[in-house]
Amino acid sequence: MSLVARVASARNKTWSTPSKWVLVLGAVAVYFLAFSGLASVFGSLACIFITIPVSAAAWSFRLRGGFAAGILTYPINLAVLGIYMPDQVPIWALQTGIVCSVAETLAGSIIGKTRDLQDKLREEALIRSKSAESQRRSAMQEETLADIGRIIHSAPDIEQVFDLLAFKVKQLIPFDFLSITRTDLDAGTTRRLYVTGTVVPERRPGEVAPLAETLSREVTRTGSTISLDAESESELALRFPGLVASFRMGLSSFLAVPLISSDHVIGVMHFRSCQLHRYNQSHRALAQNVASQISGAIANAQLYRERLRAERSLSESEERYRSLVETSPDAIVVTKKGEIIYVNPAGVELLGAAGDQDVIGKSYIDFVHPDFKALAAERISMATEEMEPIPQRYSKIVGLDGRVRDVEVTGTPLFQDRERTVQITLREITERLQAEQALLESEARSTALLEYASEGIVVANQAGEIVLANARTEEMFGYTRTELLGNLVEILIPENLRTVHGHHRSS
Repeated sequence: MSLVARVASARNKTWSTPSKWVLVLGAVAVYFLAFSGLASVFGSLACIFITIPVSAAAWSFRLRGGFAAGILTYPINLAVLGIYMPDQVPIWALQTGIVCSVAETLAGSIIGKTRDLQDKLREEALIRSKSAESQRRSAMQEETLADIGRIIHSAPDIEQVFDLLAFKVKQLIPFDFLSITRTDLDAGTTRRLYVTGTVVPERRPGEVAPLAETLSREVTRTGSTISLDAESESELALRFPGLVASFRMGLSSFLAVPLISSDHVIGVMHFRSCQLHRYNQSHRALAQNVASQISGAIANAQLYRERLRAERSLSESEERYRSLVETSPDAIVVTKKGEIIYVNPAGVELLGAAGDQDVIGKSYIDFVHPDFKALAAERISMATEEMEPIPQRYSKIVGLDGRVRDVEVTGTPLFQDRERTVQITLREITERLQAEQALLESEARSTALLEYASEGIVVANQAGEIVLANARTEEMFGYTRTELLGNLVEILIPENLRTVHGHHRSS
């Protein structure tokens, strides 16, 4: 292999010791043949074999550049020439010494440059290796963070994916215990949403605990990430008594990151490890990145659960309302822009229909008696436009069967599907009116019978006061009806019997 090729090969391997000796020997021999000729072979070889160890020693002591090796070997070269060629020392001393020194200088320079190149290449390779490892680690972290983001947004409630989330987070941040909590600084409480890892007493999901004297309180109060390492229980108890239980379970390194949403700390994410001094600045940065993704999801999950509760409550309320409406004995009709969009079973019967399909889609006014159409239209319009309830009024309805029914009508404006509607309640009073009319007629007949009876008839209440007296009574006792009404019945009793009669009536 040529000298140039050997220098180039330094990029891939380290030069071996034999290679160095071959290079030195070759270089010196070349210069010897060029300047001294074959006659000086034995003397020059002696110089070479003495020069080589000295040069090696010089290189071993890092005397690079070759010049130092040449200076050291020059006196030795003169001594050797004096032994082998005493008659030519004056001529060859200078020549051979210079040749050997020059050869050593060149060889040393080559080896020194090669070693420098090797060192530089090794440094560059180490830097490239570290850079590649750093890039690989950064790519892995970015990919894991992206996976965490996808997991968080894969469910409307983050609590449904906490286990998968913890698995991914552990690929970034080592932990033996992980918990996610919601904190309320005003109420002084913390609720554990999720717990995994080393079992710590009183650290179970769903539990609500006091916030005082805890690491969570300090993080919530300051809004800052806190990491600490505890070497003794007494030291930890002085600062955060709430961590003593974790320390007793072997956890000694703690990292707590605030969960911030809309500039408010809503919770804390806790990482804990059994290895002391486990968390560094890189872990802090990664934990803060993860926490920033989780915070919004936890806040949204709270809103999601509240919305579910509201929807469930609304659904239950609507179900109760529907049940009441469906079973109501009163007819209930819902109109939108005057058109019937709902009618309950009682309404179907009142309107003389076979089913609600015969009624829905028709105008409510079409079922109102002509004498009441104008008033009904005015009241429905007022309820729709001004959202004013319709007070109870008497009306008449004409059913599809042609039957006229007397009703009492009330109306309530509503919003349904963001549109204004009116719920009209109709209570049929036909039979009641008929009964009242019959009673009036009966009372009239009774009054006529009393009035024209041949005997005097007096009616008194429990207090003995006269409430009714017919014409014959006026004739018999000489009192007018006005004088009798409201007086005690004893006014019609002889004076000597009034007291006795009063006692009888009272008893």
